[in-house]
Amino acid sequence: MPRITISYRRDDSLDITGRIFDRLAGHFGREAVFRDIDSIPPGADFRRHIDRVLDESDIILAIVGPRWIGPDNEQLRLASPADPALRNDKPLIPVLVSRAVMPHPDVLPDSLHDFVYRNAVQVDSGQDFDVHVGRLIRAIERLVQSDQERTADEAVQAAPPIVPTPRAERPAEAARQAEEEKQRAEAARQAEEEKQRAETARQAEEEKQRAEAARQAEEEKWRGETTPMAEPPVASVAPPLGRPVRANGGHTVRWVLALVIILGIIGASGWWVLVEQPAAPRPDLADIAAGIYDGDVISDARGPGQSNVRLTVMKTAPNTVYVTSNYARLPPFSARLTRAMNTIQKVGGPGVFLLDLAKRPAGLDVTVDDASWSGRKSN
Repeated sequence: MPRITISYRRDDSLDITGRIFDRLAGHFGREAVFRDIDSIPPGADFRRHIDRVLDESDIILAIVGPRWIGPDNEQLRLASPADPALRNDKPLIPVLVSRAVMPHPDVLPDSLHDFVYRNAVQVDSGQDFDVHVGRLIRAIERLVQSDQERTADEAVQAAPPIVPTPRAERPAEAARQAEEEKQRAEAARQAEEEKQRAETARQAEEEKQRAEAARQAEEEKWRGETTPMAEPPVASVAPPLGRPVRANGGHTVRWVLALVIILGIIGASGWWVLVEQPAAPRPDLADIAAGIYDGDVISDARGPGQSNVRLTVMKTAPNTVYVTSNYARLPPFSARLTRAMNTIQKVGGPGVFLLDLAKRPAGLDVTVDDASWSGRKSN
């Protein structure tokens, strides 16, 4: 908020100065506008009083009316704040009222000659008063903005140069960034694990449905093969007269015995296929992942990356491997493995172990202790 001081002579421009004061106070605030600095307390040193008021002001408005010069030029020099304002290089705006004109330099003291060359603002008390005061307000705002920009430029020029703090002197910032990176990596790992668990569950459900469909198809086929065909009707032939009738019981018994033997053979074969035949063993994931991998450290929160870094993956237990490297900031770790489609990945715990079997040779991505490595299998 600017501090605006209005200088005027009571016997010259008291009424219109009051109107100007009210309008400025309504726009900038009453605390920002001061007047009556020419009312010097009795016994006070007017020089110090005027200097103190001017030092506290941002802009000086000198209200110049027809009787502003007064009867004595020396009295004008002593009473007017324009003299110290010019000496202190304060923003000074002459305001001409009541059709007054700027005095001639010859009638002013030498110290006030520069006042004559300040661009003045005309304010009439008639119907153009609002327009003229609006123009004065805009002029004050431009001066305030220009002064603020100049002060800011001086502050920037006077400020000491900013020296970047070395990385070693910012442990708290480095620790915070490392913690944020660790949290992002953990969130990504959890999301990936959740995605892989969902994919594994979906594949298991699909495999279960396919097995159930195959079993039902096999049962349908077995029932179709074991259903006895209808025996063709035997034409009744009347025996010759005079000879006894023999039932065809021997043929029927033999046919039934043959059918029972065939059903027993088929049933035993189906039981061996469905139950007794052992399932093919699944390959151990640690055997698939074990080997030598060559690649690069693509990111490290504690320093720059590094090329030609070798990882060794060794099987330590079923579906469990132990990973070592020749990179000091990539510590060894153990990983229990699981499979999701064409990938073998680490289960639980911090860090990432992701082996992509779809690539040829297989591609491996490892993240541990804020360092990330990527490469391909060498053997």
